[in-house]
Amino acid sequence: MYPVWARRRNHLWLIRHLSHRNRHNGFVPDPAPRTVVIVVFDGVKLRAATDAIAADPAADHSVKSLAARASLSTRQLTRLFQSELGQTPAHYVEMVRVDAARAALDAGRSVSDAAQRAGFGSAETLRRVFVNRLGVSPRAYRDRFRTTSAATTAR
Repeated sequence: MYPVWARRRNHLWLIRHLSHRNRHNGFVPDPAPRTVVIVVFDGVKLRAATDAIAADPAADHSVKSLAARASLSTRQLTRLFQSELGQTPAHYVEMVRVDAARAALDAGRSVSDAAQRAGFGSAETLRRVFVNRLGVSPRAYRDRFRTTSAATTAR
């Protein structure tokens, strides 16, 4: 088993690498199934918060409600997220919601339906976050993914 500091370092590198991979070099669709990164946390309390977010991305995940679920103060929860994941609770929730929206778009859902299922207030909010994170609009992502998947099935 690797020491705690090595696991944290590798985990932070994965998060930074995966969240920034399409930001600077343009959008490159990945038709293959995405690799799921399983994170091992030292704290059970942080696990309770991240499991709640993953279980229902569309729910209200304010720092206050997550802290109550983890039996921590809001400041302790924010520090724990920052030290273990290298990001704030709000950024983590946004990352999970973007992944949920991508999955809904991959399944052929409309942009407004994907926004609702992922927990964004509107399709416009999803569009802003999508462009900021991935560099492409949700509709362009969905259309490009459909084009890529149609080309691979035609072969």
